[in-house]
Amino acid sequence: MPYKWPLDTNYALRELDVLDRACPACGRMMHVCDHRFRRLLTLKGPVQLVCKLNHCPDRDCPGHATTKSPEQEAAIAPPNWAIGWDVFCWIGFNPSSWTTTRSSSRTMPSPSTFSVTK
Repeated sequence: MPYKWPLDTNYALRELDVLDRACPACGRMMHVCDHRFRRLLTLKGPVQLVCKLNHCPDRDCPGHATTKSPEQEAAIAPPNWAIGWDVFCWIGFNPSSWTTTRSSSRTMPSPSTFSVTK
């Protein structure tokens, strides 16, 4: 079930486009065919990604049926998750998630750093 964001959430907008826009089949420049909107939480706050999807404009080309997503999207967040890689790593680094005894003298980011609501 998708996460329900509060209506008054302010998102930082990031637009992502395909880096290599040449069709792998025929070499023509691919065109934007659709947009995918994705909301996720990072340590800097909520972000809305606008992913520009591309495909070959030539209907006879085998690349026309294939849609290409921006390469940077996978570097920002795991697929189908509502958190960014930075939050994912913070959860793994958070001492409260460890099972062994350790010193509490380490400085940790505050969980309020990535609070969604105000």
